[in-house]
Amino acid sequence: MKYIVYLLVLIVIIGGLSVIFLTDQNFTLTGAAIGLQTIPNTPKDAELRSGTNKKNYGTSEEIDIDKNDRNSIFEFNLSSLPANSTLSSAAMRLFITDATQDDKTAAIDVYRLTREWAEGTGDGQKTNDGATWKYYNNNDNWDNSGGDYDVFIWATTGVTNESNWYSWDITHLVKSWYNGTYTNYGLLILTESNNVGRKTFASSENTNASIRPQLVLNYSTPPIISNVNSTLVEHTTANIIWNTDDASNSTVNYGLTTSLGTLTTNSTSVTSHNIGLANLQDNLTTYYYQVMSCNSASLCVESSVYSFTTLQNITEPEPNIDITAPDVTITSPENITFETPLININYIVSDDVQLDSCWYALDNEENVTSESCSNWGNVTMSESQHELHIYAADNSSNIGSDSILFIIDLPEEQQEQSGGNPPQSIGSSGGGGSSTSEDGGLVAASQLEIQSEQTDFVEKVSNEPQPAQNLDFLTGGFTVSNLSSPETIGISFALLLVSIAALLSYIHPEWLRCK
Repeated sequence: MKYIVYLLVLIVIIGGLSVIFLTDQNFTLTGAAIGLQTIPNTPKDAELRSGTNKKNYGTSEEIDIDKNDRNSIFEFNLSSLPANSTLSSAAMRLFITDATQDDKTAAIDVYRLTREWAEGTGDGQKTNDGATWKYYNNNDNWDNSGGDYDVFIWATTGVTNESNWYSWDITHLVKSWYNGTYTNYGLLILTESNNVGRKTFASSENTNASIRPQLVLNYSTPPIISNVNSTLVEHTTANIIWNTDDASNSTVNYGLTTSLGTLTTNSTSVTSHNIGLANLQDNLTTYYYQVMSCNSASLCVESSVYSFTTLQNITEPEPNIDITAPDVTITSPENITFETPLININYIVSDDVQLDSCWYALDNEENVTSESCSNWGNVTMSESQHELHIYAADNSSNIGSDSILFIIDLPEEQQEQSGGNPPQSIGSSGGGGSSTSEDGGLVAASQLEIQSEQTDFVEKVSNEPQPAQNLDFLTGGFTVSNLSSPETIGISFALLLVSIAALLSYIHPEWLRCK
């Protein structure tokens, strides 16, 4: 039930609004740029009477039409018609207030006035200030008494004695005024009908404003463009925006000069327009543009020419990328034959930025790494030909390397001492740090280099103290140990005590019996 009540209230509101608008005789309807306008209902008008050819009727409430006796003239001001309008129809409307009771229809014609005239202030008096049958402006005569007009009939309507509105379609006459073909001096109406009584119409001074003469125009106007602007201007793109008062399509004409020349169009009808421009030239390039919109009536309007400038390029410096690999030079071993299995691995490495790590690979075996890029001393190697590769990496992951081939060929006496087996590794030395080369690079410590002849090396090894030997109870053999002197003395003393106890128990087994 409540929905029916809501519907009734809505109908009442719409009906009330309709009455307000449609009963106003001077309203303008706009929708899809279509205008319905009554302009204005107080035009210039006057009655011209041959019987009183010097009297003015400019302020009379009524004007008469009669054959060869009375004419009426009107002038409607068209200045309120919007610019660039397209006129679809124009009609003059007059209201009959009185007519002789002859029941005959009078054919009343519309003619175009060809001379300027004055309305005057008289109501059937000689005022000397307005048009009369004889004068058009007080003292100057018409070329033809009763008004100067061309002989072309622009419209004809049959008027009876019924009090009602009567209309004359003067679309072509108003268009000729609007487009400048003729000057708008107004129009003249008269009847060519014989034996027809007088027809009386309400004038523009009638006290009842609702029945005054009207000129009703139906017209279309192009959209009105506003708020044209360029936004989101980047290096190679920009957006052009604007508004229209009527739903219309969107076109942007742009170019590097005011001649423009490049069109971008969107056919969708909108009131808020946004056209994106792409592939523009960057770096402070100035573009000129003009927008255009056309409504559903194919009426178009163009804006003024505007401009915008693309963004400037800001060149950022190239990042300092390290692409130089470390420089690696092997100084030991050399490409010769060595008669010792203990080899010092010495090298010089430098980098233009900073080293990260170094490592070597012997005969493509597992890598041996030095985080500090130091040398390796006393590396034990087998009797054969060897290929040594040394690598260095910097903080940018650039890797440099060097390689060398050398041979280890042991003398016969060393082979006999080793029982024909290749010597085992006895450890290596880290070298104790690094130093800086002349070119600023990191150089492996020089104190690790062994520059003596191989014979001196053998002599030096034979004179060095040998590591202590410990008894291996599991295997019965001996193994090399790096135990300190106190540890060696303690173990030896314990073994001595165990040996003495075992000997005594063998000699006197009865000591172990419990009594």
